Formats: sequence, structure tokens, C-alpha cells
Amino acid sequence: MSTHHYELLISAYLNANDLQAALSVILIMVDINLKVGPGTCDPLYWYLSAGTPDEDSRPMQAFRHLQDFEAAGRKIPTAAVNACIQASIARTRLDEAIEIYKALHTVSHAGPNTGTFNILFRGCHLEGRKELAMFLANEMVKLGLRPSRLTYDRLILVCLTAGDLDDAMLYYEEMVSTGATAGKKGPMKPRRNTWEALIYRCVEEGDERAVALLNDYKDGVEEPRRNIEKAVVDRFEYGIIRSADPADVGREATENTASDAVEDQHVRSTSELGRTPDAGADTELSEKRSGASS
Repeated sequence: MSTHHYELLISAYLNANDLQAALSVILIMVDINLKVGPGTCDPLYWYLSAGTPDEDSRPMQAFRHLQDFEAAGRKIPTAAVNACIQASIARTRLDEAIEIYKALHTVSHAGPNTGTFNILFRGCHLEGRKELAMFLANEMVKLGLRPSRLTYDRLILVCLTAGDLDDAMLYYEEMVSTGATAGKKGPMKPRRNTWEALIYRCVEEGDERAVALLNDYKDGVEEPRRNIEKAVVDRFEYGIIRSADPADVGREATENTASDAVEDQHVRSTSELGRTPDAGADTELSEKRSGASS
């Protein structure tokens, strides 16, 4: 059987509400050395994030099953635990997601990966938990995990939601400098709506860094929105302050545009996200800043 056939089997069991059997199929894939990544666990995530408010938490049910499987000697992939964490956040249960994260290393011996933290940063953004996000960013540094484009993007949004423009700009600057030194495709750049939200915040606060941000934005996106440039020109040439229009920028809490939905949920494969940086690579989150508010 191919990976595709196993994934169909996972979906079939979930459609029949047999969560334990679906999880066992994922573990069989691990046993026979088939790749289990975020995409494999998509059906699991959608199943766990559903359910009625009055029923027991499906993510916690799944995690308890995984604990039992691990106790029986089975190897648990981090992607399966990440699906539990992500589903908890989808159900606005960030504290539950953190509870699962804290116990992750006892179930999946590979430990958390960059995808784990990207999921948690989304929860921190949606619930306005900047201090928690800074603590988690420090955890990433300690684990030596490589931040992705989405890591920085989410941390920028966390800081903007908390009203901390300076920290948002520090993450932006680190993001673009990291991509320029460590990547082969040029600097990392935020997702479009995140970039626009950052520019508008600078405009609202009269921060002239908006001009440099606008230049980066115009170079980095296809068909830059004219209203973004107009807001910057009006503010810094004519002294006219224009607040962000949701129709222009889009709501930050929706995690950018529909085209980013796939990246938002699963940016890269688990193995790629979990890689530690090469020796000397300038790719770590700033430990000083990420630990400053933890």
C-alpha cells in the first residue's frame, strides 16, 4: 500500500468516528518507514477541531490515545501531536494546547519542531498572549530550532496585537536579515496582510520606518495596493493620518489571505521544520528579545 492508501484509510476510520483506529494507522505508517508529515495528519486535525461544545475535548482524547500507544512501545510522530495542539487552538483552547505541548516530549521522543511553535504562536496571536509567545520563542532558541517565515510573521502579529511596534519591527528586521544570510532565495518576507498591517501601524504612530517598509513591500509583493502607499505619503508628506481600513488590509486575526491558508496550517514538512541550523548559521531568534518578557 502507498502513502495515499493509508491516508484514505485514516479518513475512513475518522468518518466512522473510530479515532483510535485512525491513530493506529498513522503509527503503522511510522513502523514501516512511510513519511508522516502535516499533510498526512490533515484529516486528523479536521476531525479533532470539530465536535460539539458539550462533548469531551477531541484533541485531549487523541493525545491520551497517543500516550497509551507510547506506553505500549509505539513510536509517535510529532506531526500527530501537532494536529492535537492545532485543533485545540482552533477550538480557542490555548491553555489546553499548552498542556499538550508541555507533555509532548514524553510522547514523541523527537520533541517539538518549528511547526509546533508556529501553531502555538497562532494561538498567542489570536488570544493576545504576548508574554507567552516570548516564552515560547525563548524555548525555540534553547532547542536550536530554525525559525521559518511563518514563525517571524506570527511573532510580528503577536507584537502588533499587543501594541508593541518596536518589537514587531525588531522581528521584521531579524526576519529579512536572517533570510538574506541563510537563505538561497533572498530575504524572508512577511505575508502580504502582515506587511500591510505593520506599515499601517507605523503610519498611525507617526513612525518614519513606514517609508522603508513601504519600499520593501513594493519590491516584495505583486501589485502593491495603492492605498498603502497613499497612507504613507499622506502621513509623512502632508501630515494626514489615515487609519487602516479592513477592506484595504484585511483582518489580522484571519491569518492573512485565503491563498495563505495552506501555509498557515502546514508550511513545510515536519522533517524540514525540525532541522537544526547548520553550524554558524545566522538563523536563530534573538535570545535577548525573546527572553526579555518571558
